[in-house]
Amino acid sequence: MRAWFACGSTWIVSLVTLAFARDWGPLQIALGFGAFCFVLIGIVRATGSADPEDTLRIPRAHAGAVTGAAIAVLFGALMLATQAVIWQMFGGPHIAPLSNVIAWFAGLHTGYELGGQPFFMTLAFVIVPLAVLAFARVRPRDLGLRLPDGRSRVAALAMLALPVGILIVGLTAGHHTLGDAFLILAMNLLNNGLPEETFFRGVLMSYGRAWLATPWAIYATALAFSLFHVPVTLALEEHGHVVLAIANTIGENLPFGVAMSLLALRTRSLAMPIVLHFSLDALRHMLP
Repeated sequence: MRAWFACGSTWIVSLVTLAFARDWGPLQIALGFGAFCFVLIGIVRATGSADPEDTLRIPRAHAGAVTGAAIAVLFGALMLATQAVIWQMFGGPHIAPLSNVIAWFAGLHTGYELGGQPFFMTLAFVIVPLAVLAFARVRPRDLGLRLPDGRSRVAALAMLALPVGILIVGLTAGHHTLGDAFLILAMNLLNNGLPEETFFRGVLMSYGRAWLATPWAIYATALAFSLFHVPVTLALEEHGHVVLAIANTIGENLPFGVAMSLLALRTRSLAMPIVLHFSLDALRHMLP
């Protein structure tokens, strides 16, 4: 209960901060998306099975200090890389040679061009962490890299109907070409759903569950997931207001992080969080 109280308190503080600052747009999004996530959490908890012990948990024998240090270094490097890109995009401090390397490798897409960022995200959030953990003898199923059960597979396929439906509407109404639609889907899969769910719900939460009670591991993972979005929010929405950027990202992303963690645990797989995350982002980009 203490972990859930801490999680709820963190979210409420972020909302209060936005309200006092009269930052109404982010506050409305946080409240609306938070309501959606709370409904999703209720459905998952009511219909899912018990939290698994044999999946999404790195065995303690393989979750030692070296593995933890490697994960911490990876997370720090990803935060720094993201910050470097954002700073360079908006004329901020230039971190040479890091900015040069990251800007070349992770150049952000323009319009519907796929660009280098999705491939960088997949490399940095999926391939590199999984390679590091493979040396620590962590199995893929320890990270939730397995197919869900039959009922969950059906639900995952049903979720894919959301972006497919909007795609059909967009194509028939002339809002998107078939090429644009393919790039939108590929960009959101490689840039959001696959890398973020693999790293945060797979790598971070699975390591956290080796040493922490599951609610605390969920809270820590959701908080890390929220803070990861601070650089983008700082540059694009809050324009340098650090406190508001933190409140904004926590208000919008903390409930979503909790919902995706519970979804992964109850289905014993990352498949459902990846599909839902990908579907929601694809919907946002496909809507006219």
